[in-house]
Amino acid sequence: MAAGGDRRRVNAARVGPVRLGADAGAQTARATLTLGNAEKELWFRVRGAPLRPAPEAFLAAALLPAMSRGWPLAVADPLSERLRATHAALQRVYRAFEPHLALVPIEAAGRAGGARAAGVGLFFSGGVDGFHGLVSRQAEVTHLILVHGLDYPLEDRALRAQVGARIEAVARAVGKALVQVETNFHAVVAPFAVSRTRTPMQATLGAALGGIAALLAGAVGRVYVPSSASAATLAPFGSHPLVDPLWSTEEVEVVHDGLDVNRYEKAVAIAGFAPAYAALRPCGTNAGGAYNCGRCQKCAATMLMLAAAGGLERFTVFPTGLEAAIRAWPIRASLRPQPAHWYLAIQDAVEALTAGGQRLRHHARLVEGQADDDHVEFAALERLGQTRGEVLLDDQRHPGRELMHARNQPRQQVGSDGVDHAHTQRPGERVLACGGDLLDLARLHQHPLGLGDDPAPGLGDLDLRGAALE
Repeated sequence: MAAGGDRRRVNAARVGPVRLGADAGAQTARATLTLGNAEKELWFRVRGAPLRPAPEAFLAAALLPAMSRGWPLAVADPLSERLRATHAALQRVYRAFEPHLALVPIEAAGRAGGARAAGVGLFFSGGVDGFHGLVSRQAEVTHLILVHGLDYPLEDRALRAQVGARIEAVARAVGKALVQVETNFHAVVAPFAVSRTRTPMQATLGAALGGIAALLAGAVGRVYVPSSASAATLAPFGSHPLVDPLWSTEEVEVVHDGLDVNRYEKAVAIAGFAPAYAALRPCGTNAGGAYNCGRCQKCAATMLMLAAAGGLERFTVFPTGLEAAIRAWPIRASLRPQPAHWYLAIQDAVEALTAGGQRLRHHARLVEGQADDDHVEFAALERLGQTRGEVLLDDQRHPGRELMHARNQPRQQVGSDGVDHAHTQRPGERVLACGGDLLDLARLHQHPLGLGDDPAPGLGDLDLRGAALE
């Protein structure tokens, strides 16, 4: 204690020993995180899979808070040797995304890796990305992993029960094991300024999922993290192809998956997938505890895309019709947080609507009218019946223009019949326009900037906002 009885300020972070236990029929893993003068008890509660005492899961919660304060970090239990070798590269990626973060030393003993389990997991919360991952990898995936406490508060017990029941029904329908995880991860990291552009949950999402994968390594040797962006629309985010794989250990490989398709293409893929009809959950607010509110940007945009794909009437999870959702949709506000992430998918959906029957064209005109009210110019709607445009919003006013142009160059394949055949590409043939170069995604997956090869060089000069490495 300092003079006067005040506690001395501690400028360090520590992850205490992991303790396994049981609680209400579930397995639990707990550890005390010392973050400066604060002590936080982080816990994970797991049903449906064996639980390992993985300190990597607790490092995942402590790393970004420590980087935000420049604190050295010590871990009581031995860490994966693989993660000990890659954490410097992981930190450089985080600092490239958030320049205020500091590189910090991590003190921990090493642990030799064991054999990998045969199971294959998919993080799955019922959203468009997760359902697309299930459709595209249904033959491979053996476990669906549902995490409570990241995208909605654990205190909302009614919503948590509803989500659990609907996802359990999906798992039964497709013959997969369901693993349910509850955690206070978000509550532990929320007080720290880990990002100046994202919420704490958004900034730490990849870390949280990578840590949970380590806890479940007794059941799964590979885990897929569905990408929310496509290769053309990547931006700094907590779950990212430069981040997620670096949370892998010897026992479990973490794979960022789904970069080769945008959200509209995902909607097309799931429009005919019956298990999604009563379980799809794209909602970004869950206002009033609703499974889907039917009025937020994610609900409205997803309904628009499903209508364009010809499948909206099959989905029973939206409390409002498409017209009401569009009229309540503040388009400009919804595009601002992640512009290109939504522009391209909405453009595809609107073009599909305008090519449909009278009812679908009516909805396209509603979107156009709402966009006009919000002073957003949908270039696609100005060229009805023409080939895919290069921009969705006004070229002169919007920073998404360059991404739009880059995205459309590799995708346009207009044949002699005048039809755009871009969607006939197989996923393995997709390429990414990045800095003027066409990068082979398969080759980059094997050697992502050499991050694991040389932990010394910094990444501060790299513009990772447009990089897509899978």
